[in-house]
Amino acid sequence: FDGSQTFCSSATDLKSGTRQDPLTNHKDAVQFVFWGRNDFVPIPCRNNKVTYDDNRHNPAGGNGVLEWDRVLSGAPSLGPPAIASNGNIYISNRSSGSGFFVTAFDPDGVKLWDFSVIDQPLNNPGVDVNSGVVYQDIFGNSLVAINPDGSEKWQFFAGADITSSPVIGSDGTVYFGGSQHPDPGKNGSVYAVTDNGSSGSQKWRTPT
Repeated sequence: FDGSQTFCSSATDLKSGTRQDPLTNHKDAVQFVFWGRNDFVPIPCRNNKVTYDDNRHNPAGGNGVLEWDRVLSGAPSLGPPAIASNGNIYISNRSSGSGFFVTAFDPDGVKLWDFSVIDQPLNNPGVDVNSGVVYQDIFGNSLVAINPDGSEKWQFFAGADITSSPVIGSDGTVYFGGSQHPDPGKNGSVYAVTDNGSSGSQKWRTPT
């Protein structure tokens, strides 16, 4: 937004078809994200109409507002949480002082479930934004696929410590780093694992 667009048909009404939206049939409101002082952006038709959605955050330049927080009973592993397309949040966690889990929260901070991963994970989980399946190291040397409802889908034995959070490609392939490789002089591997529905199979492995 550079101030040159014409979004208003009057002082209080939006001009139809001007929303910056890639969906052809959804250009019914102006939509942009603006951080900072509102006097830098001239929007004369800003009002409370239900069709007006400018998604402005912090227009007065103040501090953010805490929506919620949750106290975890043990230190979570390093790295950001995984967030699904529906807003559910997944993080590794030690629950009640014993046992290690992937813990799921909904966008409002309501705890959905714990899934035991036995040993302390080295990384946080990854999530497939298309299917909602969550992937995490388990037993220290395997990858577990967890259904969105918290039930186990399958386990894949990597035979090495998993040393990175899983990353999921657009085709559902799961990528992660491992600490060992059978070739002499190779210290680790990058794995690609295919989710076959009922099992996970190695697509390829390359040394690092």
